[in-house]
Amino acid sequence: MKVQRKIFDIVDDISLNKKFFSIYLMCILIPIVITNIFFLNTVGTYVKERENKNRKISLDRAASEIEDILQAGIDISQAVSMDRSLYSLLDKNYPSDIDYYGSFYNFLRDRVNIYMIVYRYIQNIEVYTSNTKIISGGNYFYIDKDTEQAEWYNKIDESNKDMIIYSYKHIAPHNPKRNVSSISILKKLIDMWFIRKIKI
Repeated sequence: MKVQRKIFDIVDDISLNKKFFSIYLMCILIPIVITNIFFLNTVGTYVKERENKNRKISLDRAASEIEDILQAGIDISQAVSMDRSLYSLLDKNYPSDIDYYGSFYNFLRDRVNIYMIVYRYIQNIEVYTSNTKIISGGNYFYIDKDTEQAEWYNKIDESNKDMIIYSYKHIAPHNPKRNVSSISILKKLIDMWFIRKIKI
């Protein structure tokens, strides 16, 4: 009882302003601060988890798109490399440039472009051949000295694989100040007569 009386005596000695301040501090301010800390911590954890989840979804979507692009390039390179009628036209010994242009306009011109309609990710398909009768243009090119010195050509030429994925940067066609990252599928075909490279 004496202890209780001493406590009450101490409380009675405290001024009314200090009592109100103590009540405000203990019953209002501290509970609000604790509640806010708990709330902010919970919300912060939720936001971080949500951001991580969204980031993972974005990365998965990007990885899936890249996989689709690469698979499309591989499918096209396989289809082009197995097109015997195409290679019979590219391997042909044309008597004159006029004969080649006739074959180009009648058969070769849209031969590989149809793949770009089906696969919207593919921007260009180029077929290179060592046949000197081929006039470079469109999707078909003769392997000249400049081609042999190109970085992509050396990459596939030096590789012990017949197909590689080649990533590189180049200047954007409509904005010379901007570099664009690109991916190409490179495939080589060598037979008794000609060397051929496919660049997608």
